Amino acid sequence: MIRNYIKIAWRNVWKNKLHTFINVMGLTIAFSCCLLIVLYVRGELSFDKFNRDHDRTYRVVKDFVNDDGSALPDATTPPALIPAIIREIPEVEQGVRLFPSWGDKFLVKRNELMFYEERVYRADTNVFDVFTFDFIAGKSVSPLRDVAAVVITESMARKYFGKEWESNRNSLLGQSIEIGEGKEKLKEITAVIRDIPYNAHFHFDFLLPMYQGNDEWWGRYNWYSYVKIRKDASISDVEKKVIQLFKKHNPESKIRYYVQAIDDIHLTSKLKWELEPNGDRKFVQIFMLIGIFVMLIAAVNYINLSILQSFSRAKEVGIRKVAGAHRSGLIRQFITESITLCLIAYFLAFGLVDVLLPFVNTLVGKHLHLLVPDHYFTLAVFFAGIVVIGIISGFYPALFISRLKPVNILKGADTGSENVWLRKGLILLQFVVSVALIAGTVIVIQQVNYLRLKDLGFEKDQVLVIPNIQSIVNKQTVKNELAKVPHVIKAGSSNGILGGQNWTTGINLKGSSQSLLVNFTGVDHEYLDVMKLKIKEGRNFSRDFPSDTVDAVIINETAVRDLGISGDPLAALLTDNENASKPHYWKVIGVVKDFHFVNLRSEIKPYMFILSLRNLSNYVLKIEPADVSATLEGIRTAWSTIEPGRPFEYFFLDDRFAAIYQEEENFKTVFSALTLIAIYIACAGLFAVASYAIQRRTKEIGIRKVLGASVRQVTWMLTREFVVIVILANLVALPAAYLFMKDWLNDFAYRINPSAVSFVSAGVVALVLASLIVVWKSARAASSNPAHVLRNE
Repeated sequence: MIRNYIKIAWRNVWKNKLHTFINVMGLTIAFSCCLLIVLYVRGELSFDKFNRDHDRTYRVVKDFVNDDGSALPDATTPPALIPAIIREIPEVEQGVRLFPSWGDKFLVKRNELMFYEERVYRADTNVFDVFTFDFIAGKSVSPLRDVAAVVITESMARKYFGKEWESNRNSLLGQSIEIGEGKEKLKEITAVIRDIPYNAHFHFDFLLPMYQGNDEWWGRYNWYSYVKIRKDASISDVEKKVIQLFKKHNPESKIRYYVQAIDDIHLTSKLKWELEPNGDRKFVQIFMLIGIFVMLIAAVNYINLSILQSFSRAKEVGIRKVAGAHRSGLIRQFITESITLCLIAYFLAFGLVDVLLPFVNTLVGKHLHLLVPDHYFTLAVFFAGIVVIGIISGFYPALFISRLKPVNILKGADTGSENVWLRKGLILLQFVVSVALIAGTVIVIQQVNYLRLKDLGFEKDQVLVIPNIQSIVNKQTVKNELAKVPHVIKAGSSNGILGGQNWTTGINLKGSSQSLLVNFTGVDHEYLDVMKLKIKEGRNFSRDFPSDTVDAVIINETAVRDLGISGDPLAALLTDNENASKPHYWKVIGVVKDFHFVNLRSEIKPYMFILSLRNLSNYVLKIEPADVSATLEGIRTAWSTIEPGRPFEYFFLDDRFAAIYQEEENFKTVFSALTLIAIYIACAGLFAVASYAIQRRTKEIGIRKVLGASVRQVTWMLTREFVVIVILANLVALPAAYLFMKDWLNDFAYRINPSAVSFVSAGVVALVLASLIVVWKSARAASSNPAHVLRNE
């Protein structure tokens, strides 16, 4: 029987090629989108779950609290915290600290190979008792026990040892590699591990032992602290004890400590100094919602077309019932056909996803895979879901057509006139979703473009940054030589990067007990000019004032306001230790206009520049836009002459800012693509429904034309009901889209103010698309010769 059902299903699929094509294409595209979204969502939700005890592993973090009660969430902790936790909180089974490179790059050498590497971490010796990494060579038991030890990843083994690594994976153990430029740069390889999985919230290539002698430091915040609690322990109790522990050692501090589950960090943590950029739970939720919408539109299309197609098979059903077919058998027949069509679409979607995955991975910056063991269960569930969709989509048409009476069918009664409101309601639902997605796309594009084009308060274009200059002995001489390269306008130096790393410290206005956490960067005399930061009051650092090196600062407008400076800010004195017996004071010599030194999700914070001529880590060069490649080659030549033992590395500052908003750019691209797909499916469905509706009224059109109706009148008669449906969809969708997008925009401190025009334009686009489709079909029908239509009447 099942074989017979499948045979008949295949015949009907082949017989109705247009409807089959529209259905299969719509379902294939929808299934592909949903499968890609499932892979993406599963990947985002899987972060850090590869760790063996991830369910009882937590990160300890804190909020810096200003005297006015405002807080700055921060991921770093002092190095004394974990040793104290291990000593005093018995519920903690393991505690480990990580110390990243903090943006610095280490010069790594082996024989003639020489590269700068940034992913160099330090960790406590028990790091592999907390985090789960796969060892290829060496043992996981205390591989960092020696101060000169290093654990490297498989990629680095291949990069620095090549064929030697490939031929014998244990041959690296005990070999030496140089990391850094100090006296203790020679390190012994004690283990090689597989590359850190992409779904980890931090990644390293070289792991060194933790610095010694800092277990009692409570005043520096450069370490990351993780704890693994015992199986019978309560994390809420541990968190309370951590708070009490910190208060015990720092009774005067206002800092608030709390814990984060390690597998929540990627999607929920937005702290300052995150080890790596995290994802966004809201993006995941939005993509899940869009996936549901796309599937809903495709399913609605399928149900609508199945209902319409079932009308053309009414006589077949009537004859079957006269011949003795039971209603249950007819229902099974229709559901079998529905499932068959869904399965065809599923396997086509599977192949399409396999082809698209490399492009999608490049687009969203992920490492999604289809046929991997971790996804077999997901694919099985998705397959089962497709079967369920096939059953649900085929059930109503089967139920409706199977209950028709054979006598009415064989008399030629119009079965298509029933349930017209259901079909119109399904079309309305499709366009409600489509209009909402179009409106959302308009707002997303406007906001992302706003982020990309907004004036940041300084010039990021044509600024070349050369990092890793810490160990250069005569930085000023090297900078002067680089400034002589043709087309280099000006050269400066800093120990931080706008749009990247900067430092923080607590600052008081002289005479005030209110402390404020201020971001700061050490710069040289030329830096502000290179960046075109606008000085609102006062002056820049100057060599005419030698005291600038010890007692001068330049602050932004927000710092003036938040520090409570009244009157002339150039008369203000600032200190980082008001309670010292002899506090050191800085004079405010200038005020720069506010500028955006991080992404526009955050409000502008207080900022301070100090003059630093030694502790500098970057050269910044302003270059002319003409012939950038020749300028780069000139800089490279000068560098190899001045510093022949150092690789030349650089990046453009505008690329760094583009990377800050890359997630939003990816979101815009994916959101727009999914919206176009939803519109295509909805319009394809409307085309099929309009074709059927016009086909049913062919004779009516012929009679109206014989009685004198014009092509325009007939076209409007056929079009207006669909136009009304789309207008109703606009009235439902646009308010909902406004509320949803307003909530999304609230995540940005600086955002567009969406106008009514943006939403109305979305509705107009949907109305125009729908009208064009229906008008085209209607006009063709209205232009036909009535004699051809009525010749058989």
